[in-house]
Amino acid sequence: MKNRYGKNGNIDLSLVIPFFNEDKNVEGALKSLASSLNREKIKYEIIAIDNGSFDDTGILIDKLKEKNGKIKKLWIKKNQGYGYAIKRGLSMCKGAYIGYLWGDNQISPEVIPKLLHRL
Repeated sequence: MKNRYGKNGNIDLSLVIPFFNEDKNVEGALKSLASSLNREKIKYEIIAIDNGSFDDTGILIDKLKEKNGKIKKLWIKKNQGYGYAIKRGLSMCKGAYIGYLWGDNQISPEVIPKLLHRL
């Protein structure tokens, strides 16, 4: 299948997801998103941000990134707001298309490939 987005093996899509004390959601959110993107053969990276969490969010992100090299972690020591985390994460993106999502599963991961295909 020819890649429709990135050139020469580059990343098609970069998604930034800030998490603040989301240890109940982080695993489900990242796994379901990765599964949806893998199923559609989209080359992606997910910038998962531990935005100053004081629960197990950061530990869970570390475990998930060990299993999936397409998940990158950004740790922000002290939460300085959602917008700050988004801006920091976007500065790391390498994809042809970039975007961000909420970490609490507000948007179904199945929507992302459809949206990318429409772009």
